[in-house]
Amino acid sequence: MRNSFIIRAIVTAAALCGCLAVLHLIGGWRKSPSPVAELTAATPPHHSLILPSKGDSIPPLRIESLPFVAFDNTCYSNTQADLSSCTGMLSGGEVREYRVVLEQVMGLQIEVEPRDPDLDLSFAVFGPEGDCRFGSDQQPAGWTERASLGQLDPGEYRLMVGGYSDNCGPYLLTVRAADAPIVEVSEATVRRGPNGTAVRWTSFGEVDLAHFSLFRISPDSRARVATFRGHGSPAEFAEYRFLDREGESSIGYELEAVARDGRREVFSIG
Repeated sequence: MRNSFIIRAIVTAAALCGCLAVLHLIGGWRKSPSPVAELTAATPPHHSLILPSKGDSIPPLRIESLPFVAFDNTCYSNTQADLSSCTGMLSGGEVREYRVVLEQVMGLQIEVEPRDPDLDLSFAVFGPEGDCRFGSDQQPAGWTERASLGQLDPGEYRLMVGGYSDNCGPYLLTVRAADAPIVEVSEATVRRGPNGTAVRWTSFGEVDLAHFSLFRISPDSRARVATFRGHGSPAEFAEYRFLDREGESSIGYELEAVARDGRREVFSIG
């Protein structure tokens, strides 16, 4: 009898130990991951700043004539570079590279407009010797980066567009000569009718334009009759129209284009 009791006790103890082992194993499976594991799962893979092989990258676009206007996207470049040494900000993701060829001494106007409100862009210009000439990362996400560079010697310059940290996305790039006109005006007409005088014009290349001012010109006066905020873009045409109910047959018109930096150009109409 005693031996039977001892055997049952041993069997019961072994069964309890087995159950505890199984419960411990199951508890280990259900236990939350360690902080290191959580951080690894939540952190996106970091973009390496090592340049890929030439076969994997998109060749830079060569700009040989100005003005240059193009839609582009750094996410499709497959080229990575760190622009922080030139811009002074954290920028080390994918970049799009352009080669700007200058045949003579000239200045440049560069504008990079993000087409995503969450995209924070930057750009840098490197000289023929590979030295940083200018870097721009002044605006927050969704804002346009623009700059005017002084007189540059002839040669081939590298223009690189990237984003803050490893951000990438779509943008509109415009590169113009510094002394280029504020805007191109065409099809400017004056038509007189029973209800007044209709003044129309079409603009193109509104890169630096802030607004138009329309003046009524008579033999003894020049009076501003309307102001139009520019609503075009660097790569699209825009149309403007004004009906002057006080216009007379002897009156002419002048259109004044005003740039963001205060420069002005005057166009005669009719």
